[in-house]
Amino acid sequence: MKIFLLTLLIISTPFHDDTSVLKVQLTGLKSTNGTIYTQLFNQEGEMVARKSVTPEEDITTIEFRLQPGKYAIRSFHDENGNGRLDTTLFGIPRERYGYSNNVRGFMGEPAFRRQLFTFQKDTTITIRHR
Repeated sequence: MKIFLLTLLIISTPFHDDTSVLKVQLTGLKSTNGTIYTQLFNQEGEMVARKSVTPEEDITTIEFRLQPGKYAIRSFHDENGNGRLDTTLFGIPRERYGYSNNVRGFMGEPAFRRQLFTFQKDTTITIRHR
């Protein structure tokens, strides 16, 4: 009887998950070849998640379960499948890439603080690959 009551108590106790879903829509892709690599960073600059997906026709969507906070995302489309972002001799990317807030850098990657966005609850953001 005690086991039955304990089991009933555990089953009836609501499970509280303080995470929400961040949907990231990636646009501006040239093709469905290769793989899209996406990295998620917390406000301290530590990578907290990464995903790789096959691109879709117009928009590719990636989902992360997160707690509220400040985050930054960077993503690139590895069209030729070599596992890295190809660049020219001068370091200019040959493959499409994007950052959260759609920020762009001048002569390099944009400042990390400009990539940060505040996440509170279920949200969809769009990152345009250029």
